[in-house]
Amino acid sequence: MAGTMFDLRRADLRSNVLENPYWITSKEMDHADVDDQIAIFFSFPVGNDVGHPNPSAVYGNRLILLHAFVVEVTEFFAGGNITFEIGQYTILTDDITTLGATSDAGTPVYYPTADGDADIITDVGIYVTDSASNWLTAMVAATWGTNASIVPINDNVLCIGGALASDASITQGKLFLHVLISEVPIVG
Repeated sequence: MAGTMFDLRRADLRSNVLENPYWITSKEMDHADVDDQIAIFFSFPVGNDVGHPNPSAVYGNRLILLHAFVVEVTEFFAGGNITFEIGQYTILTDDITTLGATSDAGTPVYYPTADGDADIITDVGIYVTDSASNWLTAMVAATWGTNASIVPINDNVLCIGGALASDASITQGKLFLHVLISEVPIVG
């Protein structure tokens, strides 16, 4: 599903002053904010321009390895038949913010609906991917292709986003996304 986005990226956590691997955490995803939008939790640009809305958003051309995904539900979701998944999206440039267009990058799914639908309506708590997802399959096979890694880019910037939907009004629900990543150093 592609559509307009709601910006949940945190600029303060998007530069690496920590040892690898390290956790990054999104802003809170509130059901009221992301209705009919894609929640963009993180984006991975090469660098930033003067006046960029996220001035610390610099990954350079380092390969980003995705080690773990943890969804922290702080208020369980309710309202109709809810679906939720986390996948890979793109935005035209990293300057795009709330109400900007997103594109579904397709195959890579980090937290499939088989997990998301059940987990976020169950109760508050910490949830991890435990069913077949492209990311988990890649991790089990120890393959670091597009399902388990990201190469930063400035045009059509790769993002980690969440698609929340329901056949009725969603009346409550809040969560954070935590992702364990490492940046592979580039020599030369």
